[in-house]
Amino acid sequence: MTGVQTFVARAVLGTVAAVATVGAFHWQPAYRATARRFERGYLAVFAASRLLLFAVVFLLFRLPVRGDLPSFYMQEAWRRLEGKVPYRDYLSSYAPLSSYVYAAVYRVHPSPVTLVLFAVLVEIAAAALWLRVLNQVVPERVARGASLLCLFNPISLQFVTIDGQNNVIISFFLALAFLALLRRRSAASGAWVGASIAVVKFLPLLFVPSFVLYSRRRGGAWAAGCLALVLAVYGCFQFVLHAPVLSVFLREGDLKTAGGLPYLVESITGLDLGLKLWDVLLLVALGALVCRVAWLVWRRSGGVLVGEARATMVSISVFLLTLMALAKKTWPTYSLMVLFPLGLAVAATAAGRRSLWQRSAVVLFGVFSLLSVTVHSFWASVLVQAPAPLLHLLLGFDSGSAWVLLLLEMCLFAAYAWLVAVCLRRESADLWERLP
Repeated sequence: MTGVQTFVARAVLGTVAAVATVGAFHWQPAYRATARRFERGYLAVFAASRLLLFAVVFLLFRLPVRGDLPSFYMQEAWRRLEGKVPYRDYLSSYAPLSSYVYAAVYRVHPSPVTLVLFAVLVEIAAAALWLRVLNQVVPERVARGASLLCLFNPISLQFVTIDGQNNVIISFFLALAFLALLRRRSAASGAWVGASIAVVKFLPLLFVPSFVLYSRRRGGAWAAGCLALVLAVYGCFQFVLHAPVLSVFLREGDLKTAGGLPYLVESITGLDLGLKLWDVLLLVALGALVCRVAWLVWRRSGGVLVGEARATMVSISVFLLTLMALAKKTWPTYSLMVLFPLGLAVAATAAGRRSLWQRSAVVLFGVFSLLSVTVHSFWASVLVQAPAPLLHLLLGFDSGSAWVLLLLEMCLFAAYAWLVAVCLRRESADLWERLP
């Protein structure tokens, strides 16, 4: 398939899946089923839909695997199978153990399709874990609504079932972390988040402040569990294998992509504002979020927080969405990590149905999901990953494709801002209010 054909296929799949997402949320028989029947039926449909789409794409039509998997995951797995060490013998954008995991999976059956199937199976397991988490932190109807928003979600179907993105592994580890947190096993919860940092990529470091602050008196144990695992893995690579683990930050720090405010501003103005300005803006925004969480916890230090786990779930979503909106290098696929927590925030908002904001939440979430799987594809296929100055030049020549991309980028940024607002409202409410 050509790049344009790939974009069209993504747009078609994304549109159908977005409509199905809205329809599934409003399918009333799902809310009337018994708990056991709903869980079994949900997981059966979740698994069947992924495995069927996988079979059609890769076994029936035999389409090649595209995206990060052949370009990065496979390349690193091959280097690892040759006995080489990441950072020391080859460049890597991922965590120390990432290539080890993919090399082990590839050894089972040497094909890129095997790695996609691995991602699909991980997501099915993650969905089962998230169902348990949701049922423990919110009323049954809200939990079902949140899970239904993820059943046919375009983000899941495209980025996992077709692209085999590794972000779904982080979702799996986060579900385990929340289950441990709900069982008062703070150190174990921290260790699961630490595992995601050691096995997949560094981004879950964003979630540490939320977990630590909302854990309050157990925050020290949570941090110790996370830190112990991260230091053990990274220390082994740095000091035993002599692999410079911090090299990835130096490499990634000079990259820019579409999808965030930096690309949008520089495309409109035609100015290259450099790298440091955007880094400072992002750090200030993330620092403000940390202070906000600390203030919310301190404000209720003398009382009982009703929904610490719920607040943590939407809080980590806010941190990730803020990074996605403001970072100079960002990808919509990152939302895979917190897809179920995002579904929770939207479902809880829609449960009120008292205002247009609440009634439109599910539809807007469907639009966000559709934009997530199409905007970057349009940028990569139609405009060949045009940098911001080039897009500004094309806008000056009244290029139709350039104007379409600019509109899509503005809509995606607006969707990020809307979701951040939804999550911030829910984070504050979940500390004191019980959901309907």
